[in-house]
Amino acid sequence: LKAALEESHASQAAELSSLRQQVQQRETITERAETLVRQKGEEIAAMAAQIKQLSGQNREVREGKRQLEFKVRDLEAKLGELTDEHERASEELKRLRVKKVQAEEELHKTKHDLGKAEERGSVL
Repeated sequence: LKAALEESHASQAAELSSLRQQVQQRETITERAETLVRQKGEEIAAMAAQIKQLSGQNREVREGKRQLEFKVRDLEAKLGELTDEHERASEELKRLRVKKVQAEEELHKTKHDLGKAEERGSVL
């Protein structure tokens, strides 16, 4: 009976030792998994921070682009106004050149008439 109890006790001790080894292995695996989960969590947090930063930069770029688009529209409007003003000024310049030519012709005619009147005046 004693031998049977000792054998049973040895068998249970061996089984207990085997179970302890399995628990130890599972604890090691669990610790590794926890470490890996922690590392991945840190990587995800770092990526989230980068995404947040990039999102902020993207907003700034979009706002800058929007401001540039407004500036371009303003410049295009000013260019249109300047183009219209240039066309009006060109037309006015043409009109003034015609007037100048007409005035020069009138002056030449007046000088010619004055010369004839002076000749008649000196003859009288």
